[in-house]
Order: sequence, then structure tokens, then C-alpha cells
Amino acid sequence: MHTLWSNSNFISHKVFSFLKSRINTTLHIPDKLFCIFDSLVIETFAEINTIPILVLACRFCPKNIEGTVYALIMSSLNFGNMVSFQMGGILMHFLGINENSFDNLWILIIISNLSMLTILPMLHTVDFKAGAETADEGEEVHN
Repeated sequence: MHTLWSNSNFISHKVFSFLKSRINTTLHIPDKLFCIFDSLVIETFAEINTIPILVLACRFCPKNIEGTVYALIMSSLNFGNMVSFQMGGILMHFLGINENSFDNLWILIIISNLSMLTILPMLHTVDFKAGAETADEGEEVHN
């Protein structure tokens, strides 16, 4: 299920390519409406993507510190968002993208889409069997 939402999030970021290639105008969708709808879809997928993380955190954390773990996860996600916005701004500056020039926007879109895949090589470090055992023990302790 989490893979489904991650892939959906990756695909939703591809919509920027539609805006760059102006496919929305051929479908008679105004740019403003397209951007608002696109932002809504991306934010929805981002929120849904956090649900499996929170569920795993609830299973792994010791009893009576769930709120602390939730606050730590949310602050980490917010810090990551802040860093990503800053990195996006720096990339836009170096690529010369501004309100008057979108010539290198396609490069930024490719970098953005590929950066979402950089975490995949690290999946082999996750011990899924130990996580499942810990989750099962946590259910017995909390029940």
C-alpha cells in the first residue's frame, strides 16, 4: 500500500511536465486552475504518505512516549520540507529560473523527479523482519 502511494506521489510530481509542455491549454484548462489543482493533489499525497510512517512509529515506540515520537517525526518532516524549499530556491537561482525566464525549468523538473528516487538504494539497510517482530511484541504489550 505504501508503495502505491509513493508511486502516486512520484507520478503527481510529473504533472509539472504537463505545465511546462502546456498540455493543460490543449485540454482547455487555465494555468491558474491547473496549478491550484496540482498543488492540492501533491499535498494530499504527501499527507497520505506520512500515515505509514506514523503507524510504524506507534508500533515501535515504547509505551507512554507516543506523543514525543510523533513530535520528533513531525519536526523532522518539517525540517526536511524547509531544506527542500531552500534547495529548490538555490537550484532555481543557479539555473536562472525567475518570473521572466523558464528556459531551464525542464532541468529543474528532472532534478526534482530524480531526487525523489535517491532514497531507493538505502532500502537494503532496513531490517524488515526485526521490525515485524518488534511490531508484534508491541501489540502484545499494548493490549
